[in-house]
Amino acid sequence: MKQKIKIIDLINIITALLLVLNCQSVFQNATSINFHVYELCFFFIVLDSLYMVYKYGITRNNETVW
Repeated sequence: MKQKIKIIDLINIITALLLVLNCQSVFQNATSINFHVYELCFFFIVLDSLYMVYKYGITRNNETVW
């Protein structure tokens, strides 16, 4: 049985990996090579957010909490 990998699942996996690498890892604190962890992490968070807005839209919930 062959499983399909959706593009959004791949984006979520990459985002999660970059968030982990962003937490004081060797790749974040490397002085000789710049791995651009901050920039890549921000890019994938924005990409994931835009996909969610595209998929679900931005709606206003008319129910009041009061």
